[in-house]
Amino acid sequence: MPTNGLFGAELVAIDGSKFKAVNSSSRYYTQKKLNHLIQIVETRIQEHLQHMDQQDARTEAAPARPTAEQLKQKLDQLRQRKDQYDQWLKELKKPKPMPFP
Repeated sequence: MPTNGLFGAELVAIDGSKFKAVNSSSRYYTQKKLNHLIQIVETRIQEHLQHMDQQDARTEAAPARPTAEQLKQKLDQLRQRKDQYDQWLKELKKPKPMPFP
């Protein structure tokens, strides 16, 4: 078999493995989706702040309602989520290098 200088007449194996993509649509973020998620988180933060104000205005404790500490924890979680979405949005806006042809 002539090699024409392309291969050293060595053994070549072809693997027919197929792998399923990992990036599901629920984990795929676009700029539009991140803006929407940020808006949802900001709305939820406002709702929680209003709820905290209402709870502060009441003097009697209702056992079925969350405590101020629980609401603060939830707000912290939402703010962290919003910060993560903001970070991803900044990464999406960064110019990406062109791949080699």
